[in-house]
Amino acid sequence: MAEARPRSLSPTGLAIAGWAAFLLAGLLFIAIAWNVSARSPLVRLDASLAAWLHAHGEPALTWVLMAVTHLNSTVAIVAWSGVFTAVLARMREKYWILTLWLAVGGGLLLNWLLKLSY
Repeated sequence: MAEARPRSLSPTGLAIAGWAAFLLAGLLFIAIAWNVSARSPLVRLDASLAAWLHAHGEPALTWVLMAVTHLNSTVAIVAWSGVFTAVLARMREKYWILTLWLAVGGGLLLNWLLKLSY
């Protein structure tokens, strides 16, 4: 007798979570954009933090911050998605592989459009 596969994640639940995260991220982006355009205290905090980091730019701190930057680059996102695709393929979750690549592609496109427009 074949071993029963574990239940897959609920598409409806994930869609709700995805749209909620999308709306929250959009509201956060609008709040940050508003603060930048209004030159609020958030902008002054950002400038003073950047000045402090430049003044204390030790090689170890620079290495850590560059590692974080590279781990979240477009190339890294595609690579991480490839690893996750392999896991999903092993689980025979073709629907979620398609969903993953549509979400990643859409996210990268949205990121590019926001950068272009802002």
